[in-house]
Amino acid sequence: MTQQLTLDVSLDKNKTIKNFYAAGNIEAVIQLDEFVKNPTHHLLFLWGSIGVGKTHLLQAAANLALNINKRAIYLTLKNILSNDSEDLNFTIFDNLESMDLVCLDDIDSLKNNIFWQEQLFHLYNRCMENNCSLLLAASASLSALNLELADLESRVKSGLSYHLNSLTDENKALALQFVAGKRGLKLPLESVNYLIKRLSRDNYTLFSFLETLDQVSLAQKRNLTIPFIKSLL
Repeated sequence: MTQQLTLDVSLDKNKTIKNFYAAGNIEAVIQLDEFVKNPTHHLLFLWGSIGVGKTHLLQAAANLALNINKRAIYLTLKNILSNDSEDLNFTIFDNLESMDLVCLDDIDSLKNNIFWQEQLFHLYNRCMENNCSLLLAASASLSALNLELADLESRVKSGLSYHLNSLTDENKALALQFVAGKRGLKLPLESVNYLIKRLSRDNYTLFSFLETLDQVSLAQKRNLTIPFIKSLL
């Protein structure tokens, strides 16, 4: 395994622990930071509904590890299982134990797939033997996933587990302003409330639109006023 593998995977360098709005999830975020820097457990499992920020945190963890000269990789199992290349599918977990940190997103995609559950089980065992940490994420708790491979379920249960809570509308407004500020944008409260009332309230939709606002406002040199936002909806 070479460091090149980390470069071949889509990893958003802008995803960091510091720019994740942690309201309601402070303990989980603190533990994640420690898990990357000074792991005392071999496995950490994050779960929560779609849009709570699981992917952000897994990519942030991989970025943090790389920034402190650790070997890390982020993979989403949903993409692996939908990949058309069988050769890639059957070898994607090979030698990952040579990493310091392996971040696997969407492990709920393994439901009803005993082959890949077995592959993850074997990867877990190799990671334990090679002092490699595993960071996993799913959209439901481990018990709700009902994985068919009992040995895999028991291994995941042996690690740390945190439920990521969804943001209230008030916290979504604060989070949007927080993230906008990290991007160097001034997002007035009235503009935030306008967005929340008119867009789907899941985090993915809101923050994706904020990224669009960032790009278009920069190109057009416009402030994030309600008329400007309305023109893009």
